Amino acid sequence: MRENAMKHYEEALRVSSNYTERVSSLNSLAVTAAEMWNYKSSVNYYNRIKSAEQQEGKSTTETDVQLFKMKLAGHLIKEDDYIEKEIKRLEEIPDNTFMRTVYGDTAEYYERIGRKVEVEKYIRLELQCVKSLDGAEDNDSNVKIEDEENAVKFDGMDDIEILKKFTEETESEMSNRRRAVANAKWRSKYGDSKLILAVR
Repeated sequence: MRENAMKHYEEALRVSSNYTERVSSLNSLAVTAAEMWNYKSSVNYYNRIKSAEQQEGKSTTETDVQLFKMKLAGHLIKEDDYIEKEIKRLEEIPDNTFMRTVYGDTAEYYERIGRKVEVEKYIRLELQCVKSLDGAEDNDSNVKIEDEENAVKFDGMDDIEILKKFTEETESEMSNRRRAVANAKWRSKYGDSKLILAVR
């Protein structure tokens, strides 16, 4: 099915007559390629989007973030120095929404390769962005989790431990698949910061 979608988007790209149509088709190709785990192709499509944006004098911020995400997902960049250099460059973006994504994706990358120190470092940076965004928007401290079956004692836990409790599926933390699914649903509903507030 995705192969057919790719053909459709490629044809749409071929007949595109303006910037908007071209970028829309390229974005669809990039997203679909990523869904097929073809991260190298996804990176190529995002690079073409970035080139089109530069030619039009438009911001490449969102595309730069997606490029970084795809490179990490496909393990196309592995050197710590390069990763840190890319993050430093992206940190020049005055937007915590984008940086939350960057830090979160980096934490996930290091988690996949078993680098716990780096995981905690980037989760903390992600949380700083989350808290900053909550401060600028709404801060609903009245969110409550009422499912007794999933009730957990969180007294004394820091933010990192709370997030791990809801994202790691281990025998000690999540005794069965049902609880893991419920926790994933909560995190999706509340987001990281609201989830932390909900269980405090």
